[in-house]
Amino acid sequence: MHIETSLLREKYEIREEQPNNSSKPIQMVTMSNRMALKLQAGNMPEESYVIRTQNMHGCARFASVLLSEYERLGPLLSRTTPLNFHDLWDKALSPFERLHNPDKWVNLYHKGKSIYSEGPEHPFLDVIEKCDVVNKGDYEDSIKMAQNAFSQAGKQVKIDYDSNVALVCSLTKVEARCSMIIRGPGRTNTFNVTITPAEDEEKINIMHGLSLSADILEAVQLCYRIGHISANVELGILKKYGDEYNIMKQAKKRLIEIDAQLNSIENRYSMRYRPERPNFNHIVTLTEKFIYKNPPPTQETA
Repeated sequence: MHIETSLLREKYEIREEQPNNSSKPIQMVTMSNRMALKLQAGNMPEESYVIRTQNMHGCARFASVLLSEYERLGPLLSRTTPLNFHDLWDKALSPFERLHNPDKWVNLYHKGKSIYSEGPEHPFLDVIEKCDVVNKGDYEDSIKMAQNAFSQAGKQVKIDYDSNVALVCSLTKVEARCSMIIRGPGRTNTFNVTITPAEDEEKINIMHGLSLSADILEAVQLCYRIGHISANVELGILKKYGDEYNIMKQAKKRLIEIDAQLNSIENRYSMRYRPERPNFNHIVTLTEKFIYKNPPPTQETA
């Protein structure tokens, strides 16, 4: 099996057009992380999915769980007993995510139709995915088609679209290559990781390329959260031992878990980072310094 995929951070701004060609203020802002996943092994039919989630690591980790399930028991949609996607999504969530991310959501599409979702409904994204199927994967044109669809329904709108690539993966059983673009406080960093079999192994489990990427993306997000809370406690904006402080303590524990997971993969395979594996403690420190230099404009005690 060979997996080629990328993860997009997306933002849509929808404005209603006026008869005089002016636009009203933004009516709706929709943000999403999107990953297309094509699964095929041997002569089996190809299954294509689109995953959308609230955060980047959830998207990559759910993709890794779907890939693992496909490799374990074959096609996902043609089983005698229908697959329980809820259980797979639950498997993709860490205890920290379940407890401390009330905004999490997921939507899984097949042939433009939502076949599983949890969290708030996203009818606008449903329209985009339907248009993408009609356009046969020409994604940019799908956004224009969605705009025309609203027009035909009697609603004149303008859709402004912005996206950034967060992750690019090329995965096989002999080599997994992942490139990540990570936005930090005041800077954006790019790094690559390559996974190959260790000397005593012939193959790798290709889901580990996605799961390792998810771990790193989650760890960096946790670093920002830890640094942000820590700095605001020092500035007196947040209470020590308050709710946010306790979340920070749990985030630190989760960061230790992720570090152990990364070490486990590194011990199993031959790994090459370029330039190097992210230093999570350093990211926390950079975030703290950034907050000290750019404190919130209003001081609210939580």
